[in-house]
Amino acid sequence: MKKFLAEWKFPLILLLLILLFAVGIRLYNLNLIPVFVDEAIYIRWAQVMKAEPTLRFLPLSDGKQPLFMWLVIPFFFFFSNPLLAGRLVSVTAGAATLVGIFLLTYALFKSKKVAILAALIYAISPFSFFFDRMALVDSLLSSFGVWTLFFALVAARYLRLDFAMLSGFALGGGLLTKSIFYALLLPLTWPFAKFPKETGKKVIHLIKLAALFLVTVAIGWGFYNILRLGPNFQMIALRNQDYIFPISHLWTNPKDPLIPFLTRSFEWIWSMGPSLTLVLALIGLLNVRRY
Repeated sequence: MKKFLAEWKFPLILLLLILLFAVGIRLYNLNLIPVFVDEAIYIRWAQVMKAEPTLRFLPLSDGKQPLFMWLVIPFFFFFSNPLLAGRLVSVTAGAATLVGIFLLTYALFKSKKVAILAALIYAISPFSFFFDRMALVDSLLSSFGVWTLFFALVAARYLRLDFAMLSGFALGGGLLTKSIFYALLLPLTWPFAKFPKETGKKVIHLIKLAALFLVTVAIGWGFYNILRLGPNFQMIALRNQDYIFPISHLWTNPKDPLIPFLTRSFEWIWSMGPSLTLVLALIGLLNVRRY
């Protein structure tokens, strides 16, 4: 314990200061931003769900998962302002994301300095700052994504069943928040696994990784199937189709909406801050062999 404190005392103090700073700037004038239409919808759903227990799956009527609204309900008991209650859920999720980024970065690079820098970048990023102050599902979804990846990375590197299960819990939380593709990214953690040198043992190691992957997905899918308890479960798949183009769109009209979206993407990347993050990523490629 003394060795751990001696090694981690300063990094943990820095992390705590960054966390307090991030939470502080997100809480400051939290109600200053005008209410967004989706915020109003989600908060109203949460109010109805709080008042009428039989409508706890109300968001399914519009093809939306209800976890964010479930988490907003307890905040109503402590805050009379419903907008503040909803936005505090996102602030809390943003704080969890920051801690997850710190742990994930350290797990990847084994560098406390890099982990602290990653947490600081998230804390001051205009993109994260904006969404962590809105009563939207995006901040909560990002938090589940970071923790899913972190637990999956540890599970793959050390063949840990417990961390594969924790990754499944985080994945399930994400699936209860919004339709996502995080499960498809889990095999990307396999290159970080410690494969043995012998060919035969490599195959066995790969089978174990696949088994852990199935455990994670099974738990996540089990969480997702909680939604079958409510009516209109089929609306999720129907609403997902509103944002999906058929494959034939590639040869019938490939420029729309690809070109407009790409143009606007560069505008948003510049205005919301990720432009600097991309520059730092390019600089990081210069030291890729080090890790």
